[in-house]
Amino acid sequence: AAATTTAALRRAVQWPSLSRQFASVLLQDVRGRCSGLPLQQRSFAGCAVRHEQLWASTWSADSLPCAGRHPSSLSGCRRASTSARGSAPPPDMLFEDLMGMSSVDFDGEEDEDDDDGAAPVKPGKRVVREKKPPPVSDEGLLNVDPSSLARDQLVWAIGRASTLKISDEKLWKGFGKAIADLGEAHLEPSEVCRIMQAFAYAPTEAPLDDRQLQRLLKAFAARAAQYNDERLARMIYGYSKLASKRKLAVQRFLDFAASEVVERKAMAPWRKLWILRSAGHLPGVGQDFRALLVSQVMQRVGGLDTESWQAFIPMLVEHRLHERPGVVNALNKQYKFKIHCYKTPDFLLRSGLPMVLHDLMKTTTLALWLGRMHDLRLPLTAKMASILPPLPRKASAGREAGGDDDEDGSWEGAQAGLAKRAAENLEALKIAELCLRHERDATVVSSLPQRARHLLTLARKTPLEPQEEQQLLELPFVFGELGSLLRRLGIALHPTLCGPYLLELADPLGRMVVEWDANWLLYPPWRQKAHKDFVQRKHKHLRAEGWRVVCLPLSDFRRLDASREARLAWLR
Repeated sequence: AAATTTAALRRAVQWPSLSRQFASVLLQDVRGRCSGLPLQQRSFAGCAVRHEQLWASTWSADSLPCAGRHPSSLSGCRRASTSARGSAPPPDMLFEDLMGMSSVDFDGEEDEDDDDGAAPVKPGKRVVREKKPPPVSDEGLLNVDPSSLARDQLVWAIGRASTLKISDEKLWKGFGKAIADLGEAHLEPSEVCRIMQAFAYAPTEAPLDDRQLQRLLKAFAARAAQYNDERLARMIYGYSKLASKRKLAVQRFLDFAASEVVERKAMAPWRKLWILRSAGHLPGVGQDFRALLVSQVMQRVGGLDTESWQAFIPMLVEHRLHERPGVVNALNKQYKFKIHCYKTPDFLLRSGLPMVLHDLMKTTTLALWLGRMHDLRLPLTAKMASILPPLPRKASAGREAGGDDDEDGSWEGAQAGLAKRAAENLEALKIAELCLRHERDATVVSSLPQRARHLLTLARKTPLEPQEEQQLLELPFVFGELGSLLRRLGIALHPTLCGPYLLELADPLGRMVVEWDANWLLYPPWRQKAHKDFVQRKHKHLRAEGWRVVCLPLSDFRRLDASREARLAWLR
């Protein structure tokens, strides 16, 4: 019962040797049901405040309605999912060099298969095993005989060759023969997973046996129940990469893996989302599977971190799940809980931007989002960034952190990191401001609190100063040939910044810009949908700002003869 758990928590936090994990479990168990407790029993929040470690690890001060007040005045408690913290990104889906550690999985944790007879481990602590020295040096890997390697050394050697991008035909054929001698069906789940990952990241020139790949997939299917969620996700990711690089198509595996993912109700929502991102673009993946997976993620959307939340919102709109009754309300309710969990305004900005761009954020949520960024002092200039704590090294927004502890350790490097951080924030907030001003009703902005309107005004009036390493869309190759042809014709167009947008071929005095009508077709298939939204939004904002956008038909240009004269004549 919640009342009994509350009493236990009140006494437990007084123990000097209290386990943080145990106290967190108690607090998470009761906080979702505290509204039904008598008033005097709601004082568990006060206990959390007095226990400093528990307070720091579970909630932020701003997420507790009782912060700064006596516990007896608490009239309700907001649930705040700890997974919404912007500094907790999901594990990367990348191949890792394991240095011969056969008992360690890709996520760095101990394998379940090798735990027999191991000593019990105290909860909350990890056992870090000493790394084994590499069985073969990088220089000697080309001359090694794979059949002479032990089982764990063979798996390591395949991964290492993939990491070093070795494409030697003799070596890879030796790997294939050594695996066949062991028997694909007799490999452990961790070994099958690592070999698939290594094959996925192997150079395209490396010869791989398609029949052996199919045998590895059959070995997975025969023991699918022994693959935990992490290995299942990595198997699907490896297959997706092989399908993209080598045109591998095993529809039966894809159907089986899809059903396995759907049936695992307890799988973390961010894992299902990354499976959808890695395999959703493959031809064999049906629309029903994608829609079902998005629906399952929506049921546990509160468990998504910053990067997963950013990726999920466009998928939700693409499959039109936001049109279902109650979905937008549920999304805004969960995001209100998340807003109070953020301590870093940069992550808060990036998590809410997709909801603004797709018109899913309600006015009350918008006011709360902008007000929270205002209170956290979102840095829009290098000077503002210098007074804030640096970003964590592994920023969940998918970029390197800028801050005082820059990689080169110099003062110039630190200043460049601060300027880059501020420029990226300003670029994102300028896009949000243009979207609210030109795509929403005028009453939306006028009804916002003063703090929110002040932040938007500051974003509009502050000039964007991109840094050298900062990439603003479009990428250079998109307009490279077109710009060269226009210069041959004597048409002088220059790169110009208009708000957050970099216009490669523009006349700033005449407020005219030349672009392709379908820039997104020049990007890889998995980027085209997101880039199409970006281009169409950019053109809409430019026209609303008084620019003339001249769109040249890209399809007609591609059908022309490759000669320069034919393309110059077409432009004339």
